[in-house]
Amino acid sequence: MINDPSMKNDKFMRFRIDHIDKIEGHMGFEAALFDGRISEAFTEVIEGARMIEGMVAGRPYEDIPIITARICGVCPVVHNLASIKALEAALGIKVEKIVTLFRKLMLLGEIIQSHSLHIFFLSAPDFLGSTNDFDIIKKYPKEAEAAFLVRDFATNIMKTVGGRAVHPIASEVGGFKILPDKRQLEEILKEAGEAMRAAKIIHKLISKIKFPQFNFEIRPISLANNRYEFYDGEVVSGQGLKTTLQKFYSSIEELQKPKSPVKQTSLYKRHYLVGALARLLNQNQYLNKEARQLFNGLPQEKIKSNPFYNLIAQSIEVIHCIAEVEKIIKEIFALNIPRESRQKIAPRASEGLGAVEAPRGTLIHYYKLNKDGRIVDSNIITPTAQFLNDLDHSLRAYLGQVKYLPEMERAHKIKSLVRAYDPCISCATH
Repeated sequence: MINDPSMKNDKFMRFRIDHIDKIEGHMGFEAALFDGRISEAFTEVIEGARMIEGMVAGRPYEDIPIITARICGVCPVVHNLASIKALEAALGIKVEKIVTLFRKLMLLGEIIQSHSLHIFFLSAPDFLGSTNDFDIIKKYPKEAEAAFLVRDFATNIMKTVGGRAVHPIASEVGGFKILPDKRQLEEILKEAGEAMRAAKIIHKLISKIKFPQFNFEIRPISLANNRYEFYDGEVVSGQGLKTTLQKFYSSIEELQKPKSPVKQTSLYKRHYLVGALARLLNQNQYLNKEARQLFNGLPQEKIKSNPFYNLIAQSIEVIHCIAEVEKIIKEIFALNIPRESRQKIAPRASEGLGAVEAPRGTLIHYYKLNKDGRIVDSNIITPTAQFLNDLDHSLRAYLGQVKYLPEMERAHKIKSLVRAYDPCISCATH
């Protein structure tokens, strides 16, 4: 419901969107203007806190990756892996190269799946003439088929490596309970070519979109390494920051707004962006050849200052990630694939941090253990919690452009910007 009792020339104007559809979870928006000036503009999360951090208290470390994967059904792999990495850091565990490769493969599957669904079914319809998915499927049947094909390809990767399509059960602290065999990986490799062709069909459609003119200061933050990174690395920003995960974590300020079930973060009192666009701005030099060419074809100044380009950044990442799947499987084939890769672990009192790049940006897990390996303290900082502060600032700026549009058109513009950020409210209310 949209409440807008005021007209353009009124002294005071307030309006509200009770529900922003086509995002993961429930969110609204509220704004107020006085004499044409924006006095407030903010998103409102309309879900209760889920208390996962309290849920893991006192539990043995082995349980944590299974529990935290339940934070989200869209991105369970990243919570599973971030918790595993944090616990391995606490317990001083090093894993074999083949374990890391399989984890990266599973993570790529989740990036591809989440992006492909968000691009075609949630955000792109805002710019394709209808927000009704059935209309979009009828209007673009070839592209819809391509989106489903890419999604199925990615789901098969997660199922093959993680043990099932949602909420992985094969991965654990120290390795894997069971690993796929060469035949299963060969099936994925056979499907990669068709998935790449499908991803290019989607990208061709997305690249024709004329995004709204919008100039906003983007401060991109992501993990980075000497390759386009999702699994590991230091923390970097477009403003010259380069630091360890530990220093970044200790520098983040978590903000609890009144009556809000989610925290927002700031870094040195400033909002910042995480996610596909942030990664693309920070790491584009490491994209594979085809994805790099697509990046170079973008209007470079616009992508540095327009959050709507997160949509096309996701599309480029899908193409990059499918190529990476092929590379990683070939790396695995060069090694001896064991049936399992597990370790005997001695619990100890310790603490550790772990991070991966989720589809929506940098995800951080922290755990403190007692001498028996049970959780004493924990903290999870999700990508959505990190970019909500940035989203509120960008909405405030964008509202200045659209505040006097007709009611329904203005609401659609606001919703389209929120959807471009791709928020995950389940993660934010963990």
